[in-house]
Amino acid sequence: MIISYQVLGVNVPSFLGRENLLKNLERQLLKPTPDHVCVVGPARYGKSVLLHHLAQRYRQGNESYIAAVYLDLRHSPPSTDEDFKQRLARELKTTLSEISSDLAAYLEPDENSSIYELLDLVFEDLDSKGDRLLVILDGFDHVLKEAGITRNLWDQLRNLAQHSSLRLVTGSRLHLRNLRDLMPTDSRVSDFWEIFNPMPLLVGKLEDSDWDGFLLPLNVRNILLDNSARKEVSNWTGGIPILAVALLRELAEKFEDGTNLTKSDIDTVCEVMIASHRQLLEDLWDDCTDEMREDLARAAIEDIDANTLPHERKTALQQRGFLQFSSNKLKSSCRLMQKYAELRAPSVKELRRLFQTNKDFETNIQEVLELRLSQIQGCDPHLFELIRKAIRDISPNPVDATNWMRRVVNRALDIIWFHELPPNRSLPNCWITEWQSKAINFPSDGGKLPASPWAQCIILQLITGSRQELNPISKYVTKPTYLLVNHIREVADFGQHTTARDKVTVGIASAYCLSAISLCESLINDLPT
Repeated sequence: MIISYQVLGVNVPSFLGRENLLKNLERQLLKPTPDHVCVVGPARYGKSVLLHHLAQRYRQGNESYIAAVYLDLRHSPPSTDEDFKQRLARELKTTLSEISSDLAAYLEPDENSSIYELLDLVFEDLDSKGDRLLVILDGFDHVLKEAGITRNLWDQLRNLAQHSSLRLVTGSRLHLRNLRDLMPTDSRVSDFWEIFNPMPLLVGKLEDSDWDGFLLPLNVRNILLDNSARKEVSNWTGGIPILAVALLRELAEKFEDGTNLTKSDIDTVCEVMIASHRQLLEDLWDDCTDEMREDLARAAIEDIDANTLPHERKTALQQRGFLQFSSNKLKSSCRLMQKYAELRAPSVKELRRLFQTNKDFETNIQEVLELRLSQIQGCDPHLFELIRKAIRDISPNPVDATNWMRRVVNRALDIIWFHELPPNRSLPNCWITEWQSKAINFPSDGGKLPASPWAQCIILQLITGSRQELNPISKYVTKPTYLLVNHIREVADFGQHTTARDKVTVGIASAYCLSAISLCESLINDLPT
């Protein structure tokens, strides 16, 4: 089989190098009492490549597992408990049908049993035979973001995972315990999160031993790198897998079979990659926290005293291949990212200057909001002026900015109804018929639009399909516009009834003004010019 370099694409790239990483994973899966394992790493560092390879490796079974099931949860993740269990059951049935038709038959739909009960029967049967199945859940963090996933699913998965016949491997960007903290309280307290080995398997930068595997597609074509060239490949990419693959693909495409490459060849190709692969560098940059980006910008110019950074941040920067220790200093270890960070350093420095402290934020945020408002082209002049006045009044008394919100929402509603209703503001019969057929109560003033903003927002909610049982019936206005109008209406009500305990800060008032600017933009997007 010919192995090629794949940077991005529909299919999962080929597994290159990473033998030690695979051995560490298998060490936990092949011991007498195997663990449930979390595989953790940043985006684009090869988690899916590793897990997909593991699934292919175990697909036909071995001494420890009869088969492996791979669920890719990154794309169209299940949105409810039932969706998740149905997808798991389908994949299990497909895999088990190749091993035992009797086992696969357990997963036929049954009016008397739930999917969970059928899954439990499968693993009970496997328990009795001393068999074990490996289930790989890639992109597991995508499931945790879905509002329809509840504690009940996690409790049921924990019960299934107690069977000796099931071992789970999850792939996510954060450790499951960190992801758990972002979930609703009821899901957070499930014991499911405690079943995994407390030490996750980290997928980070390449190890020295990984390079032979990564260079294999070049070597089979007799394209060889001398020692200086190999060192420069590492220096330019920092061992960041996607940059390493991108560079090696460039070499594979630019040089003929039998070429011996030198340091100069690598430098020449990499200098071009700073521009040609800017999107990859930008993706890696965007995946960092604000603090990490500031560290990268600093390190691009000068070495950083290692004692000045928190341990967790230092560790993350090193594990990702961005920085390395040298004489108690942190210095850039990826020349491609260093060059990119140099380009971004001025803007990072300027943002830090403008917003480093709370006082800096309060001093400069009005100017930022004014600039953002000026970028909105085609805004209704009256609405534009109301928002401008709200921004002006953020300081020195932020609550003054909220006083303009009532007029902002009234003007926005006037603009909406000018386009959605006839001049007499009568509600269309088709709207009323639709709501009455579904027994929906709605405010009305003798068949006309009611006067109060609260009632008008209810009508707007109904026509934009912002209630689950309704489809959109508005001519122009969309759900995002409704959400913004209703939010600003609530802000306006709050602004009219603030007390001494309801302190409005500059930050809060700025957020309200930014919402008003976003409403302005949403109206422009929705309504005809």
